[in-house]
Amino acid sequence: MSIKKYFSLYLFFLFFLGSGISYAQNKKELENKKAKLQKEIDFTNKQLKIVEKNKNSTAEQLSALRKKIQLRESLIGTINAEISSIGGAIASTSKEIVSLESDLQKLKREYAVMIRNAYMTRNNYHLLMFIFASNDFNQAYKRMKYLQQYGEYRRSQAAAIVGTQDQLNGKKQELEQKKNEKTSLRNTEQKQKSTLEKEKKIRTNY
Repeated sequence: MSIKKYFSLYLFFLFFLGSGISYAQNKKELENKKAKLQKEIDFTNKQLKIVEKNKNSTAEQLSALRKKIQLRESLIGTINAEISSIGGAIASTSKEIVSLESDLQKLKREYAVMIRNAYMTRNNYHLLMFIFASNDFNQAYKRMKYLQQYGEYRRSQAAAIVGTQDQLNGKKQELEQKKNEKTSLRNTEQKQKSTLEKEKKIRTNY
């Protein structure tokens, strides 16, 4: 493999590693913000129940209700940001899968050629003749080293196929998990929107 190809793969790895870390940090921040907003909504609900006991505290009830509506709108906005973030992560993971599938097919094609070559030269007699047909000792030594390195490269190629296949399976599982998470967030968003509409109708009655 050329230095240029190694460098390209290195940059590819760094890009996806960086995007993965960025996504994880953003996800954590949004989850913390969502939890904080939900805590504030729960606290406002408790306040609202207290003031509702006093029939003469309409202004306080309305104020608490307005605050709850604002908090819920912020919560919905945060959920939307989560959905957008996970949508970007899904697109990124999908690209990784396409790239890994392409790499895997290339590795398999290269390995198939190696196996065919190995089959054609499987006879030890032919291998010895290949070495003994050398013009001098140096050429014989180089041919021996070539055969040794070729065998090692074939084994490393087989290991690369297994490794890439495992990585691909992992990314597919990750993609499925993210899709399920996005669906769950969509359902949560719809429930919050439904609750928000009810709260707005209550507000109009004050």
